[in-house]
Amino acid sequence: MTIHRDEHLDLCAARVLGAIDEVDRLELERHMASGCPECERAIAELSQVVEHLAAAAPAALPRPALRAAVLERVRAEAAAAPRPSGSAAARRRVIELPARPRPAWRTWATAAAAVVLAVSAAASWRAADLLRSELSGVRDRLALAERDLAIERAWAAVATSPRTRVAELAPVTGGAALPRVRATYDPASRRAIIAFAGLVTPAGSDFELWAILPDGPKSLGVVRADAAGRAEVRVPDAGDPGALSAFAVSLEREGGSGNPRKPGGPVVLAGALKS
Repeated sequence: MTIHRDEHLDLCAARVLGAIDEVDRLELERHMASGCPECERAIAELSQVVEHLAAAAPAALPRPALRAAVLERVRAEAAAAPRPSGSAAARRRVIELPARPRPAWRTWATAAAAVVLAVSAAASWRAADLLRSELSGVRDRLALAERDLAIERAWAAVATSPRTRVAELAPVTGGAALPRVRATYDPASRRAIIAFAGLVTPAGSDFELWAILPDGPKSLGVVRADAAGRAEVRVPDAGDPGALSAFAVSLEREGGSGNPRKPGGPVVLAGALKS
């Protein structure tokens, strides 16, 4: 199947109206040989439009003057013709009336109106299809926004929970310029938010965050600051409320500790959770 183009819809309209030439007909048939859902749908819809157009056309009735003229001519010819005798007189005479050509302008006007209607229907169909696509995109974006809002509300509840526990991490050793760190933990959801301010990482090093549990520390990942030296680490599950006791920060080689259960560098900040 060839690639679908908008021009194929025009060929569909011409085919439905019977106004397609041989070259265009062959092109359309090649395009639809393997199936084109858009063209098939367009032909079906345009065929309905043409049927409705034909049904809506008023019935053509002869003018009263034409009927009177035809009857007058029939009477005149019947009076002038010799009356046959016998069985021939019983036979009904057929009168040949001259063919009345249909005005060309009416034929072309009807065809033009049908073409305009078909093209208009095709344009309306394309516009409706575009609107359906845009509406689907808007719905997807709305669903994504609602999901993001629900996530933000869940994280905001960490700070407002009546059972929230907080840890202010204090320096353990001196040396490097250390950030200010505050950990907020919600035992109900087990979520934790650790906020960093004034985070300046020495060259070739990284700060790594740890949760302190009964069986030892557990890495919560390397912390990277923005241009203003701020960072926020969101931990979906920081641990069981009965087991999690504190948070700590170590200064590691760039990339963090190679062991997720043991700092490779010195622990520089630590703080116990308070009710």
